[in-house]
Amino acid sequence: MVLGELAPKNLALAKAESLAKALAPSTLVYLAVSRPVVSLFDNSANWVLRKIGIEPVEELHHGATLEELGYVIGESRESPEHGTLTDDLSELLERALSFSERTAAEVMVPRPDVVVVRADASVADLTGLVARHGHSHYPEWARTPTT
Repeated sequence: MVLGELAPKNLALAKAESLAKALAPSTLVYLAVSRPVVSLFDNSANWVLRKIGIEPVEELHHGATLEELGYVIGESRESPEHGTLTDDLSELLERALSFSERTAAEVMVPRPDVVVVRADASVADLTGLVARHGHSHYPEWARTPTT
């Protein structure tokens, strides 16, 4: 258990990038050698299932959950020896994860309520816009001969 699972897992967490780079060539060789054998077994199993009237189903692929990604981001920020995320980058990633919990109504401004800023607006004009409307982003409005 220690040599087969716990030690390799902790090594991979502690030295993820360098370990991935070191193991990539041997992994590619292994995949090239084993792919035909795995494909043969997979196709044979599918053939047998079809012969007895069962349609094979593709395996479900499991990705990381939002909770798991949040944990990885937090760990990378809190322990410099295990991660390299800066505070700013980890905060950005955490906000991106929480963004999926919001509805369109929470993040969008209805078109009639959009406030624009003139291309030639001064800093005082921008400060006034932010004070009045409270938004953090304003589309630029530049008057062109066609508008």
